[in-house]
Amino acid sequence: MHSHLALARGRRDVVDLVIADRSGETYAAARTSTDLIGTLDEFNLADRVCFLLDGGRLASKDDRTAYTRNFRQMINALHDNGALVRAGAAEILSTKLDITRRSDAADIGFLNDFEARVVSDFARKGLAISSHEVCALPKADRSVGIVGLDDLVRRWTESEPLPDVAPRPVVGAPRQIDRLLSKIPGVS
Repeated sequence: MHSHLALARGRRDVVDLVIADRSGETYAAARTSTDLIGTLDEFNLADRVCFLLDGGRLASKDDRTAYTRNFRQMINALHDNGALVRAGAAEILSTKLDITRRSDAADIGFLNDFEARVVSDFARKGLAISSHEVCALPKADRSVGIVGLDDLVRRWTESEPLPDVAPRPVVGAPRQIDRLLSKIPGVS
Protein backbone atom coordinates (compact mmCIF):
# COMPACT_ATOMS: atom_id res chain seq x y z
CA MET A 1 0.00 0.00 0.00
CA HIS A 2 1.24 3.50 -0.80
CA SER A 3 0.01 6.83 0.52
CA HIS A 4 0.51 10.12 -1.31
CA LEU A 5 0.67 13.45 0.45
CA ALA A 6 1.24 16.68 -1.49
CA LEU A 7 2.62 19.42 0.75
CA ALA A 8 2.84 23.03 -0.44
CA ARG A 9 5.66 25.28 0.73
CA GLY A 10 4.33 28.02 -1.51
CA ARG A 11 2.11 28.54 -4.55
CA ARG A 12 4.40 26.75 -6.99
CA ASP A 13 6.51 24.79 -4.54
CA VAL A 14 4.85 21.44 -3.91
CA VAL A 15 6.58 18.45 -2.37
CA ASP A 16 5.11 15.05 -3.18
CA LEU A 17 5.59 12.64 -0.33
CA VAL A 18 4.87 9.02 -1.21
CA ILE A 19 4.96 6.63 1.72
CA ALA A 20 5.22 2.91 1.10
CA ASP A 21 3.82 0.65 3.77
CA ARG A 22 3.91 -3.12 3.59
CA SER A 23 2.95 -5.63 6.19
CA GLY A 24 5.60 -6.56 8.71
CA GLU A 25 5.24 -10.18 7.63
CA THR A 26 6.49 -9.30 4.14
CA TYR A 27 9.64 -7.70 5.53
CA ALA A 28 10.11 -10.55 8.02
CA ALA A 29 9.97 -13.02 5.14
CA ALA A 30 12.53 -10.96 3.20
CA ARG A 31 14.78 -10.83 6.26
CA THR A 32 14.95 -14.61 6.45
CA SER A 33 14.78 -15.28 2.71
CA THR A 34 16.91 -12.52 1.20
CA ASP A 35 16.06 -13.44 -2.40
CA LEU A 36 12.71 -11.71 -1.73
CA ILE A 37 14.42 -8.34 -1.15
CA GLY A 38 14.62 -7.76 -4.91
CA THR A 39 10.81 -7.94 -5.09
CA LEU A 40 10.41 -4.97 -2.72
CA ASP A 41 10.15 -2.29 -5.42
CA GLU A 42 9.82 0.58 -2.94
CA PHE A 43 13.57 0.42 -2.26
CA ASN A 44 14.31 1.18 -5.92
CA LEU A 45 12.20 4.34 -5.67
CA ALA A 46 13.02 5.52 -2.16
CA ASP A 47 14.95 8.68 -1.41
CA ARG A 48 14.70 7.88 2.30
CA VAL A 49 14.26 4.62 4.21
CA CYS A 50 12.80 4.67 7.71
CA PHE A 51 12.93 1.81 10.15
CA LEU A 52 10.25 2.00 12.82
CA LEU A 53 11.58 0.96 16.21
CA ASP A 54 8.54 0.02 18.29
CA GLY A 55 9.03 1.49 21.75
CA GLY A 56 6.26 -0.72 23.12
CA ARG A 57 8.19 -3.84 22.15
CA LEU A 58 11.39 -2.42 23.62
CA ALA A 59 9.64 -1.63 26.90
CA SER A 60 8.55 -5.27 27.15
CA LYS A 61 11.32 -7.27 28.77
CA ASP A 62 9.77 -10.42 27.25
CA ASP A 63 9.89 -9.13 23.63
CA ARG A 64 13.01 -6.95 23.80
CA THR A 65 15.79 -9.44 22.97
CA ALA A 66 14.14 -11.10 19.98
CA TYR A 67 12.76 -7.81 18.70
CA THR A 68 16.10 -5.97 18.76
CA ARG A 69 17.86 -8.92 17.11
CA ASN A 70 15.27 -9.04 14.30
CA PHE A 71 15.42 -5.25 13.91
CA ARG A 72 19.19 -5.31 13.35
CA GLN A 73 18.94 -8.37 11.08
CA MET A 74 16.40 -6.55 8.88
CA ILE A 75 18.72 -3.58 8.37
CA ASN A 76 21.65 -5.95 7.77
CA ALA A 77 19.73 -7.97 5.20
CA LEU A 78 18.62 -4.87 3.29
CA HIS A 79 22.07 -3.27 3.45
CA ASP A 80 24.00 -6.43 2.53
CA ASN A 81 21.69 -7.12 -0.44
CA GLY A 82 21.92 -3.61 -1.92
CA ALA A 83 18.39 -2.43 -1.12
CA LEU A 84 19.61 0.73 0.63
CA VAL A 85 22.08 1.85 -2.05
CA ARG A 86 19.75 4.31 -3.78
CA ALA A 87 18.33 5.88 -0.62
CA GLY A 88 19.91 9.21 0.17
CA ALA A 89 19.03 8.85 3.83
CA ALA A 90 18.27 6.08 6.27
CA GLU A 91 16.80 6.66 9.68
CA ILE A 92 15.41 4.96 12.72
CA LEU A 93 12.14 6.34 14.05
CA SER A 94 11.69 5.32 17.67
CA THR A 95 7.96 5.30 18.35
CA LYS A 96 5.67 5.14 21.36
CA LEU A 97 7.63 7.46 23.60
CA ASP A 98 4.60 7.59 25.86
CA ILE A 99 5.34 3.97 26.75
CA THR A 100 9.15 4.08 26.89
CA ARG A 101 9.23 7.26 28.97
CA ARG A 102 6.71 5.79 31.38
CA SER A 103 8.96 2.79 31.91
CA ASP A 104 11.75 2.78 34.45
CA ALA A 105 15.04 4.57 33.81
CA ALA A 106 16.75 1.31 32.80
CA ASP A 107 14.29 0.90 29.92
CA ILE A 108 14.91 4.45 28.70
CA GLY A 109 18.65 3.83 28.91
CA PHE A 110 18.25 0.59 26.97
CA LEU A 111 16.40 2.41 24.16
CA ASN A 112 19.02 5.17 23.95
CA ASP A 113 21.92 2.68 24.08
CA PHE A 114 20.32 0.46 21.43
CA GLU A 115 19.75 3.39 19.04
CA ALA A 116 23.35 4.59 19.52
CA ARG A 117 24.75 1.07 18.94
CA VAL A 118 22.76 0.59 15.74
CA VAL A 119 23.85 3.98 14.39
CA SER A 120 27.55 3.40 15.19
CA ASP A 121 27.59 -0.25 14.04
CA PHE A 122 26.11 0.60 10.66
CA ALA A 123 28.34 3.66 10.28
CA ARG A 124 31.30 1.27 10.46
CA LYS A 125 29.67 -0.70 7.61
CA GLY A 126 29.35 2.46 5.50
CA LEU A 127 25.64 3.11 6.11
CA ALA A 128 24.89 6.56 7.46
CA ILE A 129 21.79 6.15 9.57
CA SER A 130 20.29 8.68 11.94
CA SER A 131 18.00 8.16 14.90
CA HIS A 132 14.89 10.20 15.78
CA GLU A 133 12.07 9.92 18.28
CA VAL A 134 8.39 10.35 17.47
CA CYS A 135 5.16 10.09 19.37
CA ALA A 136 2.11 10.63 17.19
CA LEU A 137 -0.73 9.62 19.47
CA PRO A 138 0.21 9.33 23.14
CA LYS A 139 -2.15 7.00 24.96
CA ALA A 140 -0.17 5.53 27.87
CA ASP A 141 1.06 8.94 29.09
CA ARG A 142 -0.66 11.93 27.49
CA SER A 143 1.77 14.34 29.19
CA VAL A 144 4.43 13.26 26.67
CA GLY A 145 2.41 14.97 23.97
CA ILE A 146 3.04 14.83 20.26
CA VAL A 147 6.79 14.64 19.70
CA GLY A 148 8.98 14.84 16.62
CA LEU A 149 6.36 15.00 13.86
CA ASP A 150 7.15 18.58 12.85
CA ASP A 151 10.87 17.72 12.59
CA LEU A 152 10.01 14.57 10.64
CA VAL A 153 7.98 16.48 8.04
CA ARG A 154 10.72 19.13 7.75
CA ARG A 155 13.40 16.47 7.28
CA TRP A 156 11.40 14.53 4.73
CA THR A 157 10.49 17.57 2.65
CA GLU A 158 13.67 19.65 2.79
CA SER A 159 15.10 20.72 -0.54
CA GLU A 160 17.98 18.70 -1.84
CA PRO A 161 21.28 20.54 -1.68
CA LEU A 162 22.61 21.87 -4.93
CA PRO A 163 25.44 19.83 -6.40
CA ASP A 164 28.99 21.04 -5.87
CA VAL A 165 30.09 22.42 -9.22
CA ALA A 166 33.29 24.12 -8.09
CA PRO A 167 36.22 23.22 -10.31
CA ARG A 168 38.66 20.73 -8.81
CA PRO A 169 42.35 21.54 -8.61
CA VAL A 170 44.40 19.93 -11.34
CA VAL A 171 47.11 17.69 -9.93
CA GLY A 172 50.07 16.95 -12.16
CA ALA A 173 48.70 19.07 -15.01
CA PRO A 174 50.60 18.70 -18.28
CA ARG A 175 50.22 22.41 -19.19
CA GLN A 176 52.36 25.05 -17.46
CA ILE A 177 49.42 27.47 -17.13
CA ASP A 178 47.33 24.88 -15.29
CA ARG A 179 50.21 24.17 -12.88
CA LEU A 180 50.61 27.89 -12.18
CA LEU A 181 46.87 28.46 -11.65
CA SER A 182 46.64 25.52 -9.23
CA LYS A 183 49.12 27.33 -6.93
CA ILE A 184 46.92 30.44 -6.58
CA PRO A 185 44.46 30.13 -3.63
CA GLY A 186 40.83 30.20 -4.75
CA VAL A 187 41.68 29.60 -8.40
CA SER A 188 41.35 26.16 -9.88
